[in-house]
Amino acid sequence: MMMLQLASVARRTGCPVVVVPGWKTRGRPGGMGDIRTIICHHTANGGARGDHPSLRTVRDGRPTLPGPLAQYGLGVSGTIYVIAAGLANHAGVGLHPDFGNSHAIGFEAEAVGMPGAAGDWPPAQMDAYARLCAALVAEFDLKVADVRGHK
Repeated sequence: MMMLQLASVARRTGCPVVVVPGWKTRGRPGGMGDIRTIICHHTANGGARGDHPSLRTVRDGRPTLPGPLAQYGLGVSGTIYVIAAGLANHAGVGLHPDFGNSHAIGFEAEAVGMPGAAGDWPPAQMDAYARLCAALVAEFDLKVADVRGHK
């Protein structure tokens, strides 16, 4: 199943939204099941410049892990990038089946991810992070406790 409502959910946040060409058909083999969790990541971008310099990697993957790596990207400006409507490789090996890729919507927030890194987590991005989580919780009838971080 493809989650074709993801662009509409992003727009409900009031944040800027960019739909990445091909998002409606992008996904890993298999399919999405019922959504049970939201998994929040950061890109660990090494200080790369730009709003979402990791977009290509999130969309296409890396040599050891094929893309997409998340359904959404989150730029430092607070712009939400809709990357994939289908299954993404983001949940890793979970301790519980509810947290697997087929039951999770994931997003990658652009960030260095090191404590005290200059420019990390500007207010517009943090606001968009919270708004996107809230919109996804409402869309999939989840609880705030169903929003999880991933390392």
